[in-house]
Amino acid sequence: RTVRFGTVKIREYESTLGDNPSVRSGPPIGLGWKSKDLKDFTVDEFEEGRSSIRRGSDDLLISRFDRVQLLRQVGVARMEMAAAIRQARRIQRRRLATVNHFSLAKYEGNLESLRKLFFGSFVTKNVAEPGTMYVRNTCKRGGSNSYDNMQSVREQRICRTV
Repeated sequence: RTVRFGTVKIREYESTLGDNPSVRSGPPIGLGWKSKDLKDFTVDEFEEGRSSIRRGSDDLLISRFDRVQLLRQVGVARMEMAAAIRQARRIQRRRLATVNHFSLAKYEGNLESLRKLFFGSFVTKNVAEPGTMYVRNTCKRGGSNSYDNMQSVREQRICRTV
């Protein structure tokens, strides 16, 4: 068996105002749909021309100032940039709220279990007698969920299971 590689095609895409909320400050940038083909290389030509030193993640960051300058060069208005910044911040706040909610979610299940343990009765309103609260009789074993197994709160006695 033989393995053959095709060509490496390099295209340059236009820069445009983006919607990625991962920016720390300033407007996000993105790639537009318009592109121009620069050149086709064989894999060997591409590897020979590529730098042996790889860029780190810090080298890939574009400062707020540079992003604003880049967007101004391609004709993005300041008002559009301000709207994109507000939208990015709004999404960041929503994501933060979601993360904070998930950190509490594991405790909600435990809290519900404790609530059922201490207040094991089901409370509902009887439609036939307005204003009267009914509680399932927890003293009886088995039974159905019907109103037959319920007593008025006023008449309910405290039951202890042995």
